[in-house]
Amino acid sequence: KPAQYPSDPFVIAVATDSRSVLPAPTGLPVFDLDDADAIAQFILGQSLRCLHAPLTDKRTIVGSAAANDASAVPAGRASEKG
Repeated sequence: KPAQYPSDPFVIAVATDSRSVLPAPTGLPVFDLDDADAIAQFILGQSLRCLHAPLTDKRTIVGSAAANDASAVPAGRASEKG
């Protein structure tokens, strides 16, 4: 498979075991594949970009605007909103 990081805007960093043989140059941060602590710290530092919002009842995302909007309709039931 070809590398996705050169053309995928959703790739925010690269983790590899061979930095010197990346198939294409990159301006993205590059981490050693075995450096889980550095990767985790990077992701935590990108908290808004890497937002994980768990589902509460499989209909509403915790922390979403919909969760705080009394008029919001749970996902999958948009046709019921009047």
